[in-house]
Amino acid sequence: MQVYFIRHAQSSNNALWVNTGSSLGRSEDPELTDLGWRQARIVADFVNSTPGGAVQDPADIQNLNGLEITHLYSSLMTRALSTAHCIAEEIGLPVRGWVDLHECGGIYLDDEISGERVGLAGKTAKALAERFPLLQLPDGLPESGWWSRPYENQELWYGRARRVYEQLMRLHGDGDDRVALVSHGCFFRYFLCAVFGLEDSDGLWFEVNNAAISRLEITPDSRRIFYLNRVDFLPREMIS
Repeated sequence: MQVYFIRHAQSSNNALWVNTGSSLGRSEDPELTDLGWRQARIVADFVNSTPGGAVQDPADIQNLNGLEITHLYSSLMTRALSTAHCIAEEIGLPVRGWVDLHECGGIYLDDEISGERVGLAGKTAKALAERFPLLQLPDGLPESGWWSRPYENQELWYGRARRVYEQLMRLHGDGDDRVALVSHGCFFRYFLCAVFGLEDSDGLWFEVNNAAISRLEITPDSRRIFYLNRVDFLPREMIS
């Protein structure tokens, strides 16, 4: 199985942090910025590109002959789904919604008085289906909104990443599927730790830009990194 982990394009929260160095005024479920939409369309075009040749050639470490994604999964957060839907439109595959691909913490805002992080509902299944017609929603989402639970504390992050890894192995681990996961920067750290059996440590981080692609090969017997944080398909001025 080839895994292509794609971080969502730039969101308004990302831009807020870049411009102010603060999360004050953040959205619980931000939209893409204008730059983010441009990034999403470019990464979608790159994922869809097939210059020709033997795509499955083991020597094609940089995907010079194309990616040929067979399965596309996404977090249900708006910034991820917006990015994934652009990709789906280009490659002609549905977006399979996967709750556990969400960003660390979930859908939440900070209480202005107490500072407590308060979990919120998130978009309803109806709203998501209307906005993203290529989205296949998982069963059993709460009617009030797909999140509808408290803030997800840090001690739960690694376990969720481990669930994603184990589910990927059950679904695709024995074959040659080429699986794209559209997800988030903090979750990427925990996903890599889960895949490679690394100890969860606050001092460990893997930087990924918006719309960046990281390629892994995972089999029952081996785990390999082909590349991390690839953004060479973006113009320099659009890297964020």
